[in-house]
This record gives sequence, structure tokens and C-alpha cells, in this order.
Amino acid sequence: MDIKNSYEFQAPREKVFKALLDPSIMQSSIPGCTEVWYPNPNRMKVRVASPVPLPGLQGPYDIAVDILEQQEPENLVLQAGRQGNIGGTIDARIHLHLSDTATGSLLAYEAHIELTGLIAFVDNPIFQEVFKHSLTTFLKNLNTAITK
Repeated sequence: MDIKNSYEFQAPREKVFKALLDPSIMQSSIPGCTEVWYPNPNRMKVRVASPVPLPGLQGPYDIAVDILEQQEPENLVLQAGRQGNIGGTIDARIHLHLSDTATGSLLAYEAHIELTGLIAFVDNPIFQEVFKHSLTTFLKNLNTAITK
């Protein structure tokens, strides 16, 4: 599954970039998130008590987010994955690019997501809409957290 879109923040890109790597801001912004921590400088772990009642997505579960590349304040390349006790795996490579706008910054993102096991059945239009809704909620929450 490939996703490509953008979101405009009412904050400078430097502030958005830092927020994307800040555990407390991420925890308050990710829907269903209960904990975010760094087991090492290039790996963030995210614990989710899933708000999505779909087979293979019931929580709680952890997502490992490896920071593959970072060029502050404009580029991040992340590798994110979840290995569940049931339901299969999620493996995503995410490219984030921040640019200045007249009123803040624009986050352009591209993600390639591979699903295996039971969870792979959700790679359909219904799940994609649920995923897009969750992503939009995350971005709105992040914007709110940054502009407080």
C-alpha cells in the first residue's frame, strides 16, 4: 500500500521537525498511544492500545520506528514496523519533507507499507480510509500540540 499526501502546520518547520522526534508530543498526538520512548538514539518505540477494532490490529502492541536519515529541519526517513502476537506484521518506509509556507510549514509525506499475515486483508479501500482518518487525526493533534 502506498500513501502520498501533505499537511500544512501553523508552525515553522524547525518546530515541527523537533516535535516529530519528541516522545511526549508524539504520545499526546498518536491516537491510542500510551507510551513513547527511545531505547537508543536512532530507535523510537511507540506503544498503542489500538483504537481500531479490526482483526490483527487489536492492541496493545509496540511499533518500532528507526530513524534512517535525518537532515534537520527538512528531511526524515523512517522505517516503522509492528510484529504482533497475532495478525501478522506491518512494515513501512516513510519519507517526510518539510518546507516553509507563508503561514508555517508544509509536511509532504510518502509511505510504502507492506502487510503480511491476517492483517494483510485490511489492504483494501475500507482500511485505507480508516488509516487515512487516523493519520489525519494524528496530524491535527500534532499541530495542536505544537501551537499551544
